[in-house]
Amino acid sequence: MVQFYDNGDVDRVYGIHYDMTTEQWQHLAEIYRSLPGSSADLAGAWFGPEGSPDGWLVASIEPSGLHVYGELPAADWHRWTTAFEAAVDASDFPLIDLADLAGFSDLAGLAGLADE
Repeated sequence: MVQFYDNGDVDRVYGIHYDMTTEQWQHLAEIYRSLPGSSADLAGAWFGPEGSPDGWLVASIEPSGLHVYGELPAADWHRWTTAFEAAVDASDFPLIDLADLAGFSDLAGLAGLADE
């Protein structure tokens, strides 16, 4: 199960390591295209362009993991995260143990760890 932590209502970092094979990057792109709100015009973004008044979501890979953030209604955020997490859990992406990151010695602060 992919670990994650939240920075806000629609601001989440998933413990997916950026050091992936070409095939894994291609698989991530396929997952992106399968997610709710996907559009051929929005690579790495969903629902609308950043700042769209109707809602938007973007992703970027960071040393701490895959950062997803935006402004969405709660129902759209839930639909997106549920689909994304299921797809990632079925993948072979290299994962980061978020408890190993500096500043995360208190596991109660991490979401996605409750089932472990």
